[in-house]
Amino acid sequence: MLFHYTGGVESMVFIKRLSAVFMLCLLTACSVSNNDKSITDIIGHFKESGLNVGKVSSKFSQMVMASDGAGIEIDGREVEIYKYDLNKADQKLTLEKIKKENKIELMGIVVSAKVNGSFVMINYSEHPQQAKLIDIFMNFTGKTAKAADSGGAISSKQPANNPAQIKDTPPPTPASGEKTVITCIPGLL
Repeated sequence: MLFHYTGGVESMVFIKRLSAVFMLCLLTACSVSNNDKSITDIIGHFKESGLNVGKVSSKFSQMVMASDGAGIEIDGREVEIYKYDLNKADQKLTLEKIKKENKIELMGIVVSAKVNGSFVMINYSEHPQQAKLIDIFMNFTGKTAKAADSGGAISSKQPANNPAQIKDTPPPTPASGEKTVITCIPGLL
């Protein structure tokens, strides 16, 4: 049994809302939400994933209607990463077009592009580690391996994803002295 319920009408409303949020999380699990992350975060992800990251240079992101851009030297070859702000309508539309077409135009030259959430990677198609580079880029969610495996305190930026961290969180207090019992199966979330 996922939930065990005892309580009044207010508690039932709470359970229904909690269930709706849970279902929404399940339905959106396939989409990457990394809009709050920066190019610095993805560079850190590349390093933690074992890529040999060298020099990083700034790119003129306005040319591609992005909010930020960087050239990142990986094993002596430069790839470019652009960050789009999904809270800005024009950048969101541009990103959707890039994702649909799998390409981007730079000064009249069309190049292949990979989209992961708010980020676009280009100049990867001729890279000697193309497959590894694409895999690492596409797995960037903004959660670092170190933070996810720490088992320690939960930082304000890192959501709890470890049942051991969640078990110490007190349950919500029922209204009007009613009793509410919610039982979650560890590892389900």
